[in-house]
Amino acid sequence: MNAPPDNTDSREALKRRLDDLITRLKKCAPMIHAADPNCKALHGGFGWLNAQEWYTLIEMHTRHHLLQQTDLERYLRAFHD
Repeated sequence: MNAPPDNTDSREALKRRLDDLITRLKKCAPMIHAADPNCKALHGGFGWLNAQEWYTLIEMHTRHHLLQQTDLERYLRAFHD
């Protein structure tokens, strides 16, 4: 999931990738919430984060892109109406 998505993928392929991400996050959740909060890894923009903070960041990042999608779709509808 570290590679940028292929923007030539179909809507169905992108939806499958998102569904796969949700499945992986649900599977990892118990381990993440049990992880030592003092064990951290460096994030390039947010500094040192523990597992719970990384997990929260994934949700925030995904929500950001879904909001971008909503805004783009709204713009395109207005542009084409």
